[in-house]
Amino acid sequence: MKIFKKEVVDEKSSRIKKTLHHNSGGQKQSEQVLVPATMYTYHWHRRCKECGHEDYVV
Repeated sequence: MKIFKKEVVDEKSSRIKKTLHHNSGGQKQSEQVLVPATMYTYHWHRRCKECGHEDYVV
C-alpha cells in the first residue's frame, strides 16, 4: 500500500509537560512546565499498487 494523500480531520489545542534542566553554579535543577501544543488527527489515504484498492487509516 502506498500513501497518496494525508488529510487533517481534527485539530485540538492542548498542553504538554516539558522538563527544563538548569545547571547554574554546580547545582543541577529541573522543573516541569506546561507548554502549549496542537494535536492533529490525520486520515492517511492508501492505494494498493497491485489492484488499485483504496482505503484510509486513522
